[in-house]
Amino acid sequence: MAKYDLDKIVGDLDPGKINEKVELGHRKARNKYSLKDIQIKDYNAFLNETIAYLKHHHKEVFGTSMPDHVASGKARQVLDQLYKKQGGIVGAYKEAKKGNMGKVIDSLADAMESEERANYVQHVMNQIDPQDFDGHVGIARQYVSKFGNLLPQDMKKKSPEELAQHYDALIDHHIGVVESVKSQIKKYEPGKPAKKAA
Repeated sequence: MAKYDLDKIVGDLDPGKINEKVELGHRKARNKYSLKDIQIKDYNAFLNETIAYLKHHHKEVFGTSMPDHVASGKARQVLDQLYKKQGGIVGAYKEAKKGNMGKVIDSLADAMESEERANYVQHVMNQIDPQDFDGHVGIARQYVSKFGNLLPQDMKKKSPEELAQHYDALIDHHIGVVESVKSQIKKYEPGKPAKKAA
């Protein structure tokens, strides 16, 4: 019996499961938050709004409080990264002054969601011993046996031992294929008929 169960790994990393376990909670948190003002007048108001939002978001998703200094530091870190080309947090502040505070809040929410999604995926992958080459070969063998037809031509030519050297890329490839198939199916699903007016 294989040491690692490929079905469990790809099942845990299924886009639908990630949506249910991670993404949905973040989107609900964002939708529950109402801005006091979409146009921020001064930096203090901007800082207070970002802190208030991150505290709200964290509480909604994780059920625990986030201290002000943690929320403030997190906001700075995220906005410096997201608005790097516009001058970091200064660019985000300018955006808020133009009446786009909602856009800044959306970017914070997306960053929180992305961070947890990455952490969730990493948590699943961390359960595979990175030094267990035989286990990696077992994962590659299971993959070739079940999903070999989904591999690109260059990967089809490789042995399980060669594929095992990059087993994480193999799993990433599979997730990409599943997401692509699901989005194509969704695109062609018939829409619900419009309700008739009473």
